[in-house]
Amino acid sequence: NDKANELRMFELMGLLACEEGDARTGLDLLKRGVDRTKDDHQAHAWGNGAHHMESWGLGALRVGDRAVAREAVLEALAHDPASATAALGLQALCEMENQASQAARYMALAAKAWGKADGAEFRRLEAWGRGKAAGRAGALASVR
Repeated sequence: NDKANELRMFELMGLLACEEGDARTGLDLLKRGVDRTKDDHQAHAWGNGAHHMESWGLGALRVGDRAVAREAVLEALAHDPASATAALGLQALCEMENQASQAARYMALAAKAWGKADGAEFRRLEAWGRGKAAGRAGALASVR
């Protein structure tokens, strides 16, 4: 399917650009994927949740664009209230802004959403988000 391949390309190229420090290109590509799917019921149904919005938020965290990261993960959480990735993104943002009590609430939301899934994967995703909050580089490719 051409649309699915195009969306994969936007996501992979966008995340790679963010990982390499090209914020403008990376975030533009990731946003294109969001724009192509935000009103598409099929893109959000049957477990797809807010995948492209989450990726946009992860890319924005990677390049340190807090405003875009906040918009992306809040949109992801609005589309999928059980998005552990979005909740962890918000936790990382709150930690960056020294909002410990709000960070703890988002951590609790993420843990609840991930409750029946693999705990090791949750801890890995959480550590990656904390790495963003501490300003350390991370491997986006290993998150997905």
